Order: sequence, then structure tokens, then C-alpha cells
Amino acid sequence: MYKKSAPHRRNVLPGAVRSAFLVLILSATAPCFAGEVSPPAPSWAIEPRFIDVKPFSEGLAPVFTDEGWGYIDTSGAFVIAPRFHHAESFSEGRAAVMTDGMWGFIDRTGSFAIDPVYFSAGTFSEGYAWVNTGTTRVYIDIDGNEAIVPDRFYWGGNVSEGLIAAMLGEHSGYVDLNLSVVIDARFGCAYGFSEGLAAVSIDGKWGFIDRTGAFVIEPVYDEAGDFSEGCAPVMIMENDTMHWGYVDKDGIMIIEPSFGWATSFSDGLAAVLTDDGWGYIDRSGDMVVPPRFIQAGPFAEGLAPVCTEEGCGFIGRPDE
Repeated sequence: MYKKSAPHRRNVLPGAVRSAFLVLILSATAPCFAGEVSPPAPSWAIEPRFIDVKPFSEGLAPVFTDEGWGYIDTSGAFVIAPRFHHAESFSEGRAAVMTDGMWGFIDRTGSFAIDPVYFSAGTFSEGYAWVNTGTTRVYIDIDGNEAIVPDRFYWGGNVSEGLIAAMLGEHSGYVDLNLSVVIDARFGCAYGFSEGLAAVSIDGKWGFIDRTGAFVIEPVYDEAGDFSEGCAPVMIMENDTMHWGYVDKDGIMIIEPSFGWATSFSDGLAAVLTDDGWGYIDRSGDMVVPPRFIQAGPFAEGLAPVCTEEGCGFIGRPDE
């Protein structure tokens, strides 16, 4: 989830609300009454001196300051000075950044490995990243060469487990890297595959399919996220209120839908929203980091990006 003052792009299908990497912008503060005991102050691994923060990946994390976006290491020291208008986490040795309104990719030194000539860009996954040239969306390789040039769909997500979720006409399906249709376009929305399953919607309800396109978990939910560490967040809407919980690969609800928002598990923990703010649960559904944050992202490399009223920084795992 990102700070309101730092607009960002999201890689989602039209009408979809994505719950992977970092969560949607939400403010969740609770009134404080006289005599109420406040939760303990966060134990900061990296002090909250930033305007916005994103998860660590490959030893570096994007952070936002008055001078722009830059990258710090796990000690909190700047490795790449803040100077970009937007920045994403590193993946496969490249990070998408925006400067002067255009997107390109830098290496770990902060130098452009792929010049900023694109109107938008995804992250590298399985050797490819999508980019918007201004007239079409294509997939480039790590050196910036156009490797996959779609001719039959106008939207495609990141490559995941060898497939691309794509809009084929009015519906979504899946193509392989040769652009052959592997799963027919019959879904309203479709996410990338993760752990062998993909979240898709049909007739307004979400479920999970396997690589044959068959439903493994029937479409009975009002929203769903990616599988990670054996489970996925799902949402049930009741009386205009979202209730998020978690299902396993058999479709069994292993953590009851009791949260205002929920994200995929990472490093054994997941960020969830309660009436008191964002906190973290373990696989048993126990709250192991009290809900006290106004923003929270996934744990990665032992650290999680979070924000309080005083600013944004990183906390360590509660068991370390």
C-alpha cells in the first residue's frame, strides 16, 4: 500500500482490485478514549523517516523522500540516490522507474540498463517485462529487446508460470509465450498463475482454476488474491461490508473471513486490516503484530514496509 501523496501505477485487469505485492490505499484509525491502553510503539528496524516505502527485493527497497524515489539497503543507507518520479522494486536485476514522465529500467548501480522511453512498464518476471510503447503493449527481454509482440489482445499481465493473462476481445483468457491460446477467454477478469492456480472471475464471482482452465475452487467469492505459501485471500461481501479470510488449495476456509482487507502471505505472515488499523497475522490467524499501522506491505527479506502518522519505515519480524 502506498502513501496518498505518491501516486502509483497498478498492474490489474479493468475493474479488478489487486491484493499482491502492496495493498490498496486505506486509512484505518480508531478513536482513542480516556483510559484506553494504546498498543506498544513499533519496533523499527529502519526508522520512519520516509514519505512512502515499498518492499525489499534483491537487497534493496524503493523509498520516497522530498527529493523523489531512491533505493536503500537493509541498513537503511541509500544505495541509489532519490531522484525518480516513481520506482518499483527490483526483479531479476532490473527495476522499473519513471523520470520526466517516461519509464525505463535501472540496474543495481542506478544506471539505466533500458532507456526511459515507455509510457508505462511492468516488472520483470521469467525473463520478460511488459511495456507500453504509446501505441501497443509488448514484452521486452532483460536487454530491452522486443521479444513478444502481441497481435490479438490489448491487455496482458506479467508472465507467470509460463503463461500470460490477457484480454482477448471482451473476456480474459491465457496465452503462452508463443501467443497461442492455452485457456479460452471466458472470464471477466483473470490474474496470473501462482502455485499452479489462478484467480478468475465469472458472472461477478471469483474462484481458482488450474492450468487446464478447470475450476479447482468454485467461483463463490466476491474477490480473491494470489495463492502464496499454500493459501489465498478471499472476500465475501455482506451488507456492503467486506469480510476477508483465507482458503487453502482444497477450497477450505482455514482463516475465517473477519478482516476488512487481507493480503497474500509472505515470509509466514500476512498484512490484514482491522478496525484498529493494519497488523500482521500468522498462518493460524493469530495477530502477531498488533494492528496499529495506517499502511502495511508484505514481509520480504525479514522486513516489512509500514506507515504510521509519524512517517514510513520498516519493521522486522516479531520473532527476530
